[in-house]
Amino acid sequence: MHDDDSTVEEWRQIPGWEGLYSVSNLGRVRSHYWSPPRPLRPATEVGGRRIVCLVVTVCGHQTRKMERVHTLVMLAFVGPRPAGMECLHGDGNPSNNRLKNLRWGTSAENTNGLRKHGTLCRGVNVGTSKLSESDVREIRELLSIGRTQRNIARVFGISSSMVSKIRLRKAWGWLG
Repeated sequence: MHDDDSTVEEWRQIPGWEGLYSVSNLGRVRSHYWSPPRPLRPATEVGGRRIVCLVVTVCGHQTRKMERVHTLVMLAFVGPRPAGMECLHGDGNPSNNRLKNLRWGTSAENTNGLRKHGTLCRGVNVGTSKLSESDVREIRELLSIGRTQRNIARVFGISSSMVSKIRLRKAWGWLG
């Protein structure tokens, strides 16, 4: 976490977008195409992260780039993302992009933080999951009595490799 006065808003130019856009320590982004600069309205990604669309016109050609607000805050106030690092939200709230809530950290730290805050997406909470917890328990039971992975996969409409991952606890390993 970084020390800053959360009631005082400080604006900095966004690296790579100098003169066009700035971001504040409170997680707001504004465009300098107007005078005075106007705030951008962020959209929300699945999962709650805030994103903004940055636009630049060069020789009459417009380029648009979607950027996550937390990344812009960190770039402007802390510096470039170190290799292998991710932007972590200290309170587990992906829409809280205040500088004091953000830091660079490892993927493992990010996952541990998601677990700590109860926001880790796993099991039935994964939107593409075809299985329930009871399905996984049944698959494990069928494996223990000698049913083949191929047969189990056919019954549950999943791949044989997924059955293998369940057997080896590479998938759903957290489920007792």
